[in-house]
Amino acid sequence: MDKAEKQADQFDKVYQEAKTYLDKEVNKIFDKFQRDYGLSQVEARQVLKNMKDKKNLNELRKVLEARPNDPNIQRLLADLDSPAYSFRMKRLERLSDDLDRMRESIYHSEKTGSDAFYSDLMKDSYYKATFDLQQQTGLAYGFSGLPESEIKHLQSFSWVGDGSTYSTNIWKNTGKLTSSIKDELLISLMTGRDTRETAQAIAERFNVGQNDARRLVRTESAFFHNQMELLNYEEADIEKYIFVAVLDKRTSRICQEHDNQVYDRDKAVPGVNCPPMHPWCRSTTVGYDEDADYSKLKRRARNPETGKVEYVPADMTYKEWYSKYVDGNRESIKRKAFDKTIKDGIIVSVSGTTIGHTPPGKIGLPNSVVQHNATNGDVLGRTYYDARGFKTKDVHFTNHKQPARHPYGKIGEHAHDFVFDDEGKFVSRSTRELTDDERKENQDILWRY
Repeated sequence: MDKAEKQADQFDKVYQEAKTYLDKEVNKIFDKFQRDYGLSQVEARQVLKNMKDKKNLNELRKVLEARPNDPNIQRLLADLDSPAYSFRMKRLERLSDDLDRMRESIYHSEKTGSDAFYSDLMKDSYYKATFDLQQQTGLAYGFSGLPESEIKHLQSFSWVGDGSTYSTNIWKNTGKLTSSIKDELLISLMTGRDTRETAQAIAERFNVGQNDARRLVRTESAFFHNQMELLNYEEADIEKYIFVAVLDKRTSRICQEHDNQVYDRDKAVPGVNCPPMHPWCRSTTVGYDEDADYSKLKRRARNPETGKVEYVPADMTYKEWYSKYVDGNRESIKRKAFDKTIKDGIIVSVSGTTIGHTPPGKIGLPNSVVQHNATNGDVLGRTYYDARGFKTKDVHFTNHKQPARHPYGKIGEHAHDFVFDDEGKFVSRSTRELTDDERKENQDILWRY
């Protein structure tokens, strides 16, 4: 996956160039134009929900005019119509058009780069898999080479249930980015947020966009690599393959369950019995040889306590590895974790619930949710972990006794979105209102307020 990471780094540069341009334009609009109209960010976002076209300032006026009579709103409307600010308003509308063009530019850069990268990746994976398989079997079997038609077919093939391809996902991700930036610009306009805060909000949106691009590259690379493995099995007349998950504590539950299972090659379905099983999936396959004694072969595993790579029997399943190397060391690990959490003012229970103010850490069980309780038993929040085991979101049901900093919902309920790179390095954190879906998911807590 090193090549995928390097390609994602190239896309990062595209996003950073767009952000640098945008920062300059935002400064031109909001510098010395900071008026506090008394609107909170929550109220401003509510206004945005009622707008269909977020680059049409006339529609913004109509939505504001439809609100109950409010002196602060009247001041904002007066400024929007003021000749003194007309130039800035026109510049803001032009910037919205620039954002649409920026979306197309990022899309074409990412799409063109992806097309070339995935084509080269498939060729490299195909020929490396051929070499490795011939070394493994000792057979110099004939192979036809990788035709361009197969590359084109796989690049346009939808292996996920919604019918999307990497091309359509790039377009969707860039659209989500530009839409969120337009939101931030209008929020700054309505709330008087200064240029520094506006730049920070936009930077957080770009971090999310870059992480979306990186996740897509990693996941699609896994798909193309595993397809090349299957193609080699077919040419070598290997009828079955072994699903191989990574032996460490970050492996998702679904990959754990498939680990070391043997499947028919002609019945391989990505996301069902063949990697990738989910975004960021690290699993792979190996050809199955019914005459081989896998107990005498080795596979890599990561020591759960030291993090160092070790080797275990190739026929050891994930469950067996976990039972021996994780559960077997659980008491010593639990003692260390208990000592650390007591020192940090948190107590971790076997139920996955934490007690105290500090929420759960950045690493947890992949695809899990950990509840965070106060010492009096009240639920303060829930932490969500992605398929890699990294924290992706905190949902808090309190304003932490700081209503000015958390002007959200009825009681200050809000969400923090986290972005970590694949090495676990923190990238960004943003704060926002809960979505309707998140409110439904957490209705068991929110119903009482």
